[in-house]
Amino acid sequence: FGEEHDNLLSQLSEQAKPVEKKLNSEILNWKIFQDPTKKYDVVNIYKAGALTAFCVSDIVNGRTFITYLAIQPEADTRNVLFIIMNYLFHKNNSFWIFTWEPQNTEWRSQFSNVGFLKNPFPKGPLSYKIPVILRFEPVMLNDINMHEIENYDITPIFQD
Repeated sequence: FGEEHDNLLSQLSEQAKPVEKKLNSEILNWKIFQDPTKKYDVVNIYKAGALTAFCVSDIVNGRTFITYLAIQPEADTRNVLFIIMNYLFHKNNSFWIFTWEPQNTEWRSQFSNVGFLKNPFPKGPLSYKIPVILRFEPVMLNDINMHEIENYDITPIFQD
């Protein structure tokens, strides 16, 4: 992390609430690259030679976890998220990407637009709502998506 990351983080800190954590390249270098227990991956997105966004991710139990994400306020957030998701799915050979649910309603909407979901169960043993959202990349077997019902020939056993 360097000066270009500081510039992006300073743009974001101008919009931050008073109690949000303030980050800079020095803190990120310490937190990300000097942590002996984890190996993070950092993705930088550039547009016209300028840093537009960066994403810090980690592999947790074979799934990709987005630890930190910073996107320039003027950037096309949806497009940047698509670029980052495609990179992470292919680089990590992972079918799941998850992260903390954004508190900002605009960001939450953008994550939803690129396919992130939150636990939809209102009742039962899986009803707890931890603030994590995830995106699943479908499993392909012989060019067939195993999670699309249209790919199955379902015949009822009994008919009235």
